[in-house]
Amino acid sequence: MLESQNPLTMEMDQSFTEKDRIESLKAGVIGAIALGLAFAGLSLLHVLWRHTPLATLGFIPIYGIGLEGLISGAIALVSGFLFGVTYRYIVRTDDNPHLKAGAVGAFGLVRGLSQVDIGLLLHGNRWLLLLLVGESMAMMAIAQVVMDWSFRQQWIQPFGQTVADTPEAGTGTHDASDTIAY
Repeated sequence: MLESQNPLTMEMDQSFTEKDRIESLKAGVIGAIALGLAFAGLSLLHVLWRHTPLATLGFIPIYGIGLEGLISGAIALVSGFLFGVTYRYIVRTDDNPHLKAGAVGAFGLVRGLSQVDIGLLLHGNRWLLLLLVGESMAMMAIAQVVMDWSFRQQWIQPFGQTVADTPEAGTGTHDASDTIAY
C-alpha cells in the first residue's frame, strides 16, 4: 500500500502490510502450481506424441523426461511463481483485458524466445522452436486463467485490495500497526 509520494523526486514510499506480502506469496504459489501443472500436461502430450504415426516423420523431435525434464519443470515452477506475484501487481483491482494479455504475452514471450535463442545457437529444428514459443504462451495463458479464477474465488486478493477490503470483511480500514516498511 502506498502511503506517501514525494512530488519533487516522484519516489514512492513502498510500505506493504503483512497481508499484502501473504497475498503475494499465495499468488506466487498458485501461479507455480498452475504453470507446473500446465508443464506436466504438455510433457505428457510429448510422451503421447511419441506413440503416434506422425512422430516417425521427424516433424517434432521427441525428448524424454529425464534430468532435463526435471530441470525444465523446476524452471516452470519458478516462472509460475514469478508470474503469479507479478500478475497480482499488474492487474490490481481493475479488469483491463489489455493488462492481462500483456502480462501473459510478456512472460510467455520471454520464456519462449529464450528457448528459441538457445535453439538457434545450437542449430535447432525451426518447427520445434516455434512450438516452444507457442507452448510457453499457452502455459502462461493457463496460469492467467487459474489466477483470475483464484481472484474470483477470493483465494487471493489483487494488489490494492486486502482481505480487510472485501465487502464481507468489513470497512477496509487499516491502522498503523498493519504497515511494515521495507
